[in-house]
Amino acid sequence: MIEFALLFANPVGTQQLDLSAEVQTIRGKLRAEQRKSFLKLHLVRDASSSAIEDALKLRPHLVHFSGHGEPSSLGVEHPNRGVHWMPKDALRRWIEVLSQRTRIVMLNSCHSIEDAEPFLSAVECVIGMRAPIGDSAAIGFASGFYSALGDGKSVEDAFQCGIAALTAFSPSEQDVPVLLTRAGVCAKDIRLFRPLRALSIGSDSSADRELESELQKTLVPLSRLGVLEYRSLGAVPVGSTRTQFMEDQLQRADVLLPLLSRDLINDVDLLESVEESMRRRKQLLVAPVKLRACDTSATSFAGLQVIPRVGIVDGSRSERDAAWESIAQELGTVISRLQTEWNERDHAAQLAKAPASPQMPVGRQAPSPTATSPVVSPSLGTIPAVAAPTAMPGKKPTRASLRALTSQLCPTIAQLDLFCTDYFPRLAQECSSGMSFTERMNLMLQRYDQVEIWQKLSNLPDFARHASLVVWE
Repeated sequence: MIEFALLFANPVGTQQLDLSAEVQTIRGKLRAEQRKSFLKLHLVRDASSSAIEDALKLRPHLVHFSGHGEPSSLGVEHPNRGVHWMPKDALRRWIEVLSQRTRIVMLNSCHSIEDAEPFLSAVECVIGMRAPIGDSAAIGFASGFYSALGDGKSVEDAFQCGIAALTAFSPSEQDVPVLLTRAGVCAKDIRLFRPLRALSIGSDSSADRELESELQKTLVPLSRLGVLEYRSLGAVPVGSTRTQFMEDQLQRADVLLPLLSRDLINDVDLLESVEESMRRRKQLLVAPVKLRACDTSATSFAGLQVIPRVGIVDGSRSERDAAWESIAQELGTVISRLQTEWNERDHAAQLAKAPASPQMPVGRQAPSPTATSPVVSPSLGTIPAVAAPTAMPGKKPTRASLRALTSQLCPTIAQLDLFCTDYFPRLAQECSSGMSFTERMNLMLQRYDQVEIWQKLSNLPDFARHASLVVWE
């Protein structure tokens, strides 16, 4: 089962937020009621630091905080009422110690991306806001993000869906959300929901085909929830042989559903192929479905728990309906367990891609074998210089793509100011403290050539990872 911790706080004395609408939006977009067998939401209203600690002991896969924020802290409930500004580092430490399977942190509050990089020592990605964000924009972003995430989209796709939904409410705030990923991890590779692939294999007899058709209809609700992809060996596509199709599907399947009957047991060639696949793929879960009475003692299915646990499918209409209901429930339990196991394996694989350290601050360049003589940064001292990439002759990056690239490499106002101090010092002097992130970026694009901006950005960490965002015209 996938578990979320949803933490909401609007202490007395702080500006009133429509957190109830956000709760309902998230629950609705995740289809939490329909997915209750596969998704559990731990909702904490009036969240205090103690309540947050207790929620993290449940080891959620995703942690969501919504409320008021400051650059280094989150506004939570004080034990004596009122607001307590809890350091973000406290949340990070609890996640690191108590909830080692947490993959995503969402801080849906003002200025929440500031000082958020340390979360990346424990999780794969963190999402926050670079500036103040309005109620409708925050709810819109959550709506688009969780709708896509719940449907099995990657974090990167879900983030973009969140931006699209936010833009529908408040176009001027579309640059406020920021997605940061752990070094070496790509947001395209992070997802919490993956539909499990189930393959049914039965005989060609008309009686078995009729029952297999009923099985497919029984599993439609699970398919609609996005937790199951069902395939039947009987549905061989045009241009493929049954053997080729079976080999391909068996390689991709998570769950194998042999449809037990005398006709299947007597199909020696088919049975041998299935048993060979079971020997090769130890992680393949085999759940035999007993359609009709048969003896499996001489097969590889001997000793395996069959479904339904009692009786067979073939019987009166009422007996069939009861059997199919039992099978759907059993498969739902299997899917929930396999989803959890897959998430834990995938989380470990993502964390293994890079050392447990937060992203380097903007302006500080890691040593590189292509580095030339060092240059002096006014704010950071000596940093290695890296040969600038070659621009496309006669073309320049589009302003929109430069905005996207800059937002990834300099996600906060502080980081953008640091970049300007290092590379465009006159611009840094022109930027006043009251200017928003978007206003600072607009001024940079007005003052400087697009190719020059692109070349300066190429000196920053993670440029190579995000360089594909640039569109030349």
